[in-house]
Amino acid sequence: MPRNKKNKPPEPLPVENPNLAVLKRKDASLLDIIATSGHVVVYRFASGAWEKKNVEGPLFVVSRSRAPFYRIVVLNRQTLHNLVEDVSTDFQMEKNGPYLMYANAKGETHGLWFPEEASLETCLLYTSDAADEEDSGDLGGSRNMKKKKKRSKRR
Repeated sequence: MPRNKKNKPPEPLPVENPNLAVLKRKDASLLDIIATSGHVVVYRFASGAWEKKNVEGPLFVVSRSRAPFYRIVVLNRQTLHNLVEDVSTDFQMEKNGPYLMYANAKGETHGLWFPEEASLETCLLYTSDAADEEDSGDLGGSRNMKKKKKRSKRR
């Protein structure tokens, strides 16, 4: 007996990304994961030297429904304290080998070690886009930590 079109099984409900569900438990204003890396290790530059922090695990660049509209989150597998960094127009970063180095709003300098270069490139691109979105709409590239010289306008 042929199946009647009216008796079709119901469409399955869309499944939310399980990583997004975990992240939303900590921050209900999260909208989406825009970039990810399976594993990073966090370093901090202090007193003229790099030191490994007790933070490593998967990294997510996320969008939010309220300010700050973008964040970097590392779900720490070492302790209960995750790394959460707000990404804004003053967020400065640059790639150096397998590291993404950045200066946060507190003036701290950190380095994220990526075991996979493709993940680093993707996170750099999307984090740069997020930081640039408010001031210039620039797509891609890096926001250098070095101060740029202002060019005078010639008329």
